[in-house]
Amino acid sequence: MEILKISTKSRKHLPKRIIITHSDADGLTSAMVIQSAIEKLENKEFYWLVLSSSNPTSVETEKIIDFAHNLVPLQFGDKIFICDRANPTAEYLNINQALLEKTHIIFIDHHITNDPNLWLKRTKLKNISYAWSDSESGATLSLKYFKDTFAFDEKFPELYANLDKFTEIVKLWDIFTWTKLDKEDDSEKYLGALGVNAMEKVLGKKYFYKKIIENMNDLSKLKELLEMSYEIYMDDYKDYCKISRKKALNYRFGKYFVKIFYDFDQKYQSLFSHEIFEEDEADIVAFVTTQGTISLRSKKDVDVSTLSKKLGMASKFSGGGHKNASGYRSINQDEIKEFIMSKFLDNMNAVAKSDKVTFESFIY
Repeated sequence: MEILKISTKSRKHLPKRIIITHSDADGLTSAMVIQSAIEKLENKEFYWLVLSSSNPTSVETEKIIDFAHNLVPLQFGDKIFICDRANPTAEYLNINQALLEKTHIIFIDHHITNDPNLWLKRTKLKNISYAWSDSESGATLSLKYFKDTFAFDEKFPELYANLDKFTEIVKLWDIFTWTKLDKEDDSEKYLGALGVNAMEKVLGKKYFYKKIIENMNDLSKLKELLEMSYEIYMDDYKDYCKISRKKALNYRFGKYFVKIFYDFDQKYQSLFSHEIFEEDEADIVAFVTTQGTISLRSKKDVDVSTLSKKLGMASKFSGGGHKNASGYRSINQDEIKEFIMSKFLDNMNAVAKSDKVTFESFIY
């Protein structure tokens, strides 16, 4: 989890604006849109807390809400925006009803498995608004929410126009419509979409967020950053992926061919899987991480959102996402930590026994 923006402790008495987002380019841009719109539309002091996580599951969303409440207790008048990530479960919302009904929760997302019609009717909370569409990105939906609800486009036309241009570029990348663009005729959009991904990966999540906030009034500066990031990213990408192709494990899953990669750098996954599908080398690509999360990518006619949901149920963790880009968690992070610590302590005990020295817990 990353803290992208936090107010000083002395401001805890102020109404809170909490944004919980996914830490990819789309999620970070969604948070930027929300922060920019609120600062213009509400024009008063708030306690700000903007949090992101690369783990988009419901369990992680719930943990972040708990973290936020422990840091700055929720009060009447607070707003919580949850964007581009899984919603808290209905069970969590019902258990925490007394606390959360003080707030206004705004859920903004575009993943098929997060459709509010699938979960919202099971919660007792009545203070949840949402903007959802699987044909948009989190960023474009965030902007649409403030346009439709507060006429943001009419009140601040120049800022809205810039946000509209940038969120459309992010959308091209995030829902992979850039793959349909002609590299020659649509070169500006094509390079812009890949540049957004590159900028987030090269600059890092916090700096990406900082720079898009700072430069939204001057898109020419952002364009320079996109172009520079794209050049750096592609140089590294070509070398890394050339070596990684040889490390694939090949499987068949029913009628589908699956390529599995272990500990593959997350920042190259989307572009790399796209190249594999273009060359017709697989139907599904699975990226297994050392943190116990698995990302799935697929060809257009293969639905991995359903597969991820089933895998999440099999592992007793949540899973889901888009039709062609989805994921799930296979093991609890604490279990990984306990296993590694246990192996380390076993090794230390073995060496201590061999050296005939004491190895035991100690309190200073």
